[in-house]
Amino acid sequence: MWLGLQFPDLGLEVHAADDEQATVLLDDQRVVALNRSAAAAGILCGSTLATARSICAEIQVFRRDRERERERLQNLAEAMYGFSSLVSLELPDGLTLEVGGSRQLYCDLTQLAQQASHLARSLGHRANVQLGPTPTAALVLARSNATRLAEVPLALAGLPNSQVQQLASMGIRQLGPLLTLPERELGQRFGSDLVRFLGRLNGRRPDPREGIRLRPEFIRRLHMLDPLRDKNALQQPMQKLLSELEHWLIARQLTAGELHWQFAAQSSLNCTERPQNSVTMKVAFGAGRQRKNAFLPITLLRLDQIELPDDVITIGLKARVLSSVDISNRGLFTGPEMGAAADGCAGTLAGKLKEDLIELQDELRARLGEDSCYNISSVSEHVPERAWRINVDRKTSGRKRKGLHNSKSTVTDFADAPAAFTLPRPAWLFKTPRAIPRSQLTLLQGPERIQTAWWDLAVQRDYYLARHSSGARCWVFVDAEDHWFLHGYFA
Repeated sequence: MWLGLQFPDLGLEVHAADDEQATVLLDDQRVVALNRSAAAAGILCGSTLATARSICAEIQVFRRDRERERERLQNLAEAMYGFSSLVSLELPDGLTLEVGGSRQLYCDLTQLAQQASHLARSLGHRANVQLGPTPTAALVLARSNATRLAEVPLALAGLPNSQVQQLASMGIRQLGPLLTLPERELGQRFGSDLVRFLGRLNGRRPDPREGIRLRPEFIRRLHMLDPLRDKNALQQPMQKLLSELEHWLIARQLTAGELHWQFAAQSSLNCTERPQNSVTMKVAFGAGRQRKNAFLPITLLRLDQIELPDDVITIGLKARVLSSVDISNRGLFTGPEMGAAADGCAGTLAGKLKEDLIELQDELRARLGEDSCYNISSVSEHVPERAWRINVDRKTSGRKRKGLHNSKSTVTDFADAPAAFTLPRPAWLFKTPRAIPRSQLTLLQGPERIQTAWWDLAVQRDYYLARHSSGARCWVFVDAEDHWFLHGYFA
């Protein structure tokens, strides 16, 4: 079973034409497509530009851009890859999908067709969608927007005009009567091309299709009809690009950790070259994202903080830091692994807390800058101020992270740290311990001796839990020379 999609307005949709204004698409000085406003004004396909202007003086005119149409058709094909592993381009304005293998996922293939149509609409394209037993049949049904092959007019079946006229002179104007005629006689009168077409249509002859090759990167550019000068006006085209990215990621089971946006004051079709007079905006996330609604809030926060060209005519988007989706089996009422209800709830709450923390970090970085929030990890050192470090590289973890301390130090997770110490440790440590008079301290608990690094910088300290004369609970130590130092405060 095959699914055919035909995009009747693709030529106009790639230009982001306004449906409120009468708009036509020209090819070889003839109108080949028009919107509803132009049709309501009385303009017909096949008219010359002069005729169209005489009917409507305020008409908007676009020249057909086949390269841009093919690029958009490829984008749509990659978005449809989530429905089928075999998606074929049917130039100039169609797609075919082999959906027989999706029957177990979609018990009713009509539901799949509806979802494909909804996906096309969400990406800004109107599509005629029909099911057929062969790819040619599905495509013919979609282009004619018919439900049965017998009802398809010959003028919409894709036959040469000369054959359509010959058959019409015989009283045959639909595929139904044509399919009942003997192939041998048809071949003698109309040639073998018609016989082969009918054979592919009804499945009597092979009808192979070559599936698309998925591009390894997501790079898209959207070209505006008119320059945009307001950041609020940029949100709609940016959301359209994010929708394309969402379906691209879902089809490949990937997530993106960084988005690179480009805002240019000129139009460029070459996605590999950076346009002149452009501004680049990088949006980084603490964890890979896949959905548009997960990308959008942080992207808009970053957008408010950058200076854009006065006139933005092209918006580009590139996805970076791609990684596979972490798919794990989950129970119906438990966490990632089946177990007791309490354990499952604890795992679910811990996962939700981690997600919320990552989202908070992303929002803080978007509002306050990349260096405003960072992660820390522990280091196998006994000296407290050397036992942790800042992770400045958010794309890696564990031993590969770069920090402020010696790269030869062993990095461990906080979960690997000892469960308890002799004395409680404060969350707030001074970068350098501060000298303090002994008279300002009331010792509450201790001592805990830390003595290490005899080969490098000898450290011998006796730590105490103390109360400062101001009333604050603090962490202090006395060194081998009987000097007292304040090292941190307890919350």
